[in-house]
Amino acid sequence: MVLRDPKSKRATFHYHRNGPSFGRDLIVHGPKLVLDKLDTYVTEPLIIHRQELTIKEVEVFRVRGSSMHKTLVSKSERQPIAIQETTSFTNVINNALNAKLQTLKEAEQKVIRLENQLDDEEIFIDLFASGDAKDVVKLNVSGTTMATKRSTLLVFEESVLARQFDDSKWTEQGHSLRVKDWTPTDVLLWVQSIDDVSDDVANLFVENKITGNELLALEKDGLIMLGIERTGTLCLLLKEIKKLEKASKDVATLIEHSPYCFGKIVDFLRLRQLHSKNFAESSDLPTVRESERFRFEKVVKYFFPGESAELILGLGTPITIKMAIGAHVDPNSSGNSTDALKDGRPLHTVTLVAAVRDYEEQAANAVMDVEDGTGCMQVEVRLNDENNISEICEEQSYIRIIGEVEDFGGQRRILASDV
Repeated sequence: MVLRDPKSKRATFHYHRNGPSFGRDLIVHGPKLVLDKLDTYVTEPLIIHRQELTIKEVEVFRVRGSSMHKTLVSKSERQPIAIQETTSFTNVINNALNAKLQTLKEAEQKVIRLENQLDDEEIFIDLFASGDAKDVVKLNVSGTTMATKRSTLLVFEESVLARQFDDSKWTEQGHSLRVKDWTPTDVLLWVQSIDDVSDDVANLFVENKITGNELLALEKDGLIMLGIERTGTLCLLLKEIKKLEKASKDVATLIEHSPYCFGKIVDFLRLRQLHSKNFAESSDLPTVRESERFRFEKVVKYFFPGESAELILGLGTPITIKMAIGAHVDPNSSGNSTDALKDGRPLHTVTLVAAVRDYEEQAANAVMDVEDGTGCMQVEVRLNDENNISEICEEQSYIRIIGEVEDFGGQRRILASDV
C-alpha cells in the first residue's frame, strides 16, 4: 500500500497487546485482522468498506536492525562532540562538573541513537510505503483480491509473470478511473464529455466544488439540489455516474490459479525484494501446507520455468563440486559478497549428487566428505528429530544435497538444508 502523505508519522506502529498496525487502515487485533478505508494509505479499490477477518496463517520475517542504517544512509554518521574533562578547579568542583559532563555525554549518545533510528524509519518508509500509486497492481486471483507493486512481480525478469507485467505489455491499471481522487476540474471535464449535457449543467458541478468522491455519491435528489431540473438530463447523469462507479471498481488483472499458492509466491517475491535492499536477513523459501504442495509446484513451474522454479521450490541450481570450488566472489551493490559461477550465475541454493566418502556426527551437526568425480568437498547438515541423516549417509552411498556454498577456514563447503 502507498502512503497518502509520505511524511506521515503513523505509517506503521505496534500495540504490544494486539499486534502491528499500518496507519488506521490495517490493524491486527489478536486473532482478528481489521481492514478499514480511512486516510493513511491509498487502499482503493482493495478496501471498499470496513471488514473484520479471522487470521488463519501468519508468516513472520526478521528485519535487519542497525546494519540497515550503515548500508542505506548516505549522510555521515552523527558523532558526539568531544569535550575534555575539566581539571582547572578544586577536586570537589572538578568531580561535580565531570559527573555532569558524563551525564550529558550519555544523554547525547541516546539522542544520536534515536536520530539514527528515525533516519532508518524514514528510509524504510520512502522505499516501501511511498512511491507512485499507479504502480500498485490489483489482482483477482480466482475470486480473491490481492494487491502488490508491479516491481515485485518483476523480480525474476525472465519469468512468465514478469513478461505479463513488463513495460512492453503493461498499461496503467485503471489510472484514468481513480475517480475518488478527482478534483472539481476533473469532474467538470468528465461532465463536459457526456453527449447532450450542456455547459450550463457542467458549470453547476464546478460552482458546488463537486469532487470525484462526491460525484459517485450523488443520487437524484442530490442532482436536483445542485440545480439540475430537466428529467432527461437527470436520467442521463445518473446512468453515466452508475457506469463510472462500476468501471472504477472493475479494474483487476485475472490470475486463474490457487489463491493460496499464488499468495505464497507473492510473499516470497516481496521478501526477496526486501533481502536485495538489505532489509531482511534472507529470502527464506515458502512454507507450504502438505496438502497444497503438489499444486504449489505446478503453479511455480507455470510462472517460473527453469532455474527460477528450482530456486523457489528449494531444489537449487544443479552444480558439480568442481563448479563450486571454481566459483568466485562477486561483490554486489549492497556491499555484501556472493559466490557466482564462472558463467555469472549467482550461487544461492544449489543441488549436488555425490558419494559419501566419510561421515562423522557431532553434537548438533553431521559432517561428511563427499566426492562426485570432479572433486571432493565437505558437507555439514544440522541434525534434528525430523531427518534420518545417519541412515541416509552411509559411507559409499550416493546422496542428493540441497544447500548453500560457503567459505570455511579458507575452503569451500556446502551447508546443507536437506539431504
